Amino acid sequence: MTEDPFLVTGLCLYVAAERFGARLFPAWLILLEILLFTSLLLVSAEGAEARIRGIILGAVIIGAAWVLGIRTQRMRYETERNARALERLRLARDIHDVLSHTLGGIGVRAGVVAHVKSSTTDDLRSALQGIESDARDALGQLQVLMRQERSETGDDAPPGSLPELVRELSQPVIRAGISVVVDADESAQDLPAAQRTTAYRIIQEALTNVIRHSGAETCRITIRTEEGDLRISVLDDGPGTALASRNGHGLTGMRERAQLLGGTFEAGRDANGYRVAVSLPGTAGRVHSR
Repeated sequence: MTEDPFLVTGLCLYVAAERFGARLFPAWLILLEILLFTSLLLVSAEGAEARIRGIILGAVIIGAAWVLGIRTQRMRYETERNARALERLRLARDIHDVLSHTLGGIGVRAGVVAHVKSSTTDDLRSALQGIESDARDALGQLQVLMRQERSETGDDAPPGSLPELVRELSQPVIRAGISVVVDADESAQDLPAAQRTTAYRIIQEALTNVIRHSGAETCRITIRTEEGDLRISVLDDGPGTALASRNGHGLTGMRERAQLLGGTFEAGRDANGYRVAVSLPGTAGRVHSR
């Protein structure tokens, strides 16, 4: 047991403030200090100087313990609030990616049907079936996102290897009349969850831009791993993908996803067309936090 009762009192006050406190200097705490130190002043048999020194030390211990507890509580609440805000931002970005990708494909397909006067009944039926399939896929992905939000698994991409998922993502692009080539090495079949999820969402958004903005005829997706790092390239030969950098937040979202994992992101036109290039590190220790 400590010889100074104010140390035990301070510890108890710290715990109480950290769990239940609301104000930095509540009136009852001031009243408690006055009562305690009045009693100490009257009851203590020590000299006046020693009593005053003990009163000052006790006041500092009790006051500091309460204030520190309140500060700790507020820091914890602030950390939790920031974490919730970041999680809402991540979920909103994922929903944006899913809906923009699906609605982009649906819009292109519906536009083709609406403007082709020679469409037969079979053509219309096929287009509607494709739109239904895209809509069901989007609903399925949204349900997966909601389940993972509740379970906090952290992996928000559908199950499967990245090359398989990319081929599925390519289907709306192909149905929009754009030829897609997926070139992935064998090591891309088995990736860490963080790399796989981030790569999936970035490629999804890049393909959405290809459908909506590029006017391309072909699109080539290259996936390589080099010493654990994942390198992705989405290249199309269309003239208009750069519009995506001025309209909407697609490129910003892709860049933020790459940076959160400690990676790099580049987008722009080169001699072969418009390219989105991403590099994602494979070492967990290099992941950046926000």
